[in-house]
Amino acid sequence: MAATAASKHIIVEKPIAPNLEEADEMIKAAKKAGVIFAVAHILPFHTHYAMAKAEIDRGSIGDIVAIYARRNASSFWGEKLQKYSSAIYNEMIHDMECILWYTGGWKVKRVYAQTKNVRGMKKPDVCWAMFTFENGSIAVLEANWYLPANTPYPIDAQMEIQGTEGMIYIDLSDQGLRINDKNGWRFPDTSWWPEKLGRVEGALGDEVRYITEAIMYGKQPEGVADPQRARDALEIVLAAEKSAETDEIVEL
Repeated sequence: MAATAASKHIIVEKPIAPNLEEADEMIKAAKKAGVIFAVAHILPFHTHYAMAKAEIDRGSIGDIVAIYARRNASSFWGEKLQKYSSAIYNEMIHDMECILWYTGGWKVKRVYAQTKNVRGMKKPDVCWAMFTFENGSIAVLEANWYLPANTPYPIDAQMEIQGTEGMIYIDLSDQGLRINDKNGWRFPDTSWWPEKLGRVEGALGDEVRYITEAIMYGKQPEGVADPQRARDALEIVLAAEKSAETDEIVEL
């Protein structure tokens, strides 16, 4: 809000805000100030997810009817972030924002989520949720911070998109580089934010450079880093948290 008052362009990390009221206030203020406001949701900048979007837009798999996605990480992240975040709010929102990007902003009408708190911490370790869209299509998302501490995967990220005429599969658990040393197997990050030739590359590097270039030329990023879509994704995952807490279906 201080940046908009000073007529400064803004990049914020996801999620856009802790609640819908603040998200709406931020979007309104940025529009009023006439500044570029970008929300850094990373998946549209990742080669695999961006290529899937191109295939969907090309009609390669027909109409989307169902999506499954998972985003699981080491138990370390749960210990580090659970004081102020959750796997639903911090991880599941990635895939939901991407799904809204793929579908052109389909509306979710029903959410049912279940979680399990294994370690007795403030936030659950394991989270699953089902989202039903207004057109009847379904998305099932999985997010947890409970992979073994010695897991070889930086992020166990996968997505399956089922269409009327085909399927798209994304699997980023093993990213193609395997190292076996005295401590066992490692699968280093090759696509999210690897360092190469002295700078950050991968999806994060592309994201930051794309947004900053848009700001340099005074253009709002087109189709990506969209504050309204970030806000809508936030609304949906907050509904999932509410469903998990109440053990009831939440209608949107």
